[in-house]
Amino acid sequence: MADLLEVSTQFTEDTFAKQDHYCERPKCGALIHQGEPEFYIATIEPGQHGRRVCSSCNLHYLHKPSTTVRKTDAA
Repeated sequence: MADLLEVSTQFTEDTFAKQDHYCERPKCGALIHQGEPEFYIATIEPGQHGRRVCSSCNLHYLHKPSTTVRKTDAA
């Protein structure tokens, strides 16, 4: 029954920027420098690309009630 707690996710594991780019959250646009952490946020729209966002925007999405996170441990 515990396996039923696993749900779809809007997040992947964090990665580091391969080159300088801007946060893709429309209300932000902060510069993410090469080597800094970046986070990929998927959309709920099929066929639409997600966004690469900065750490601050990742926290914003983590606190949104509509965001879900997949259980990652196998225990």
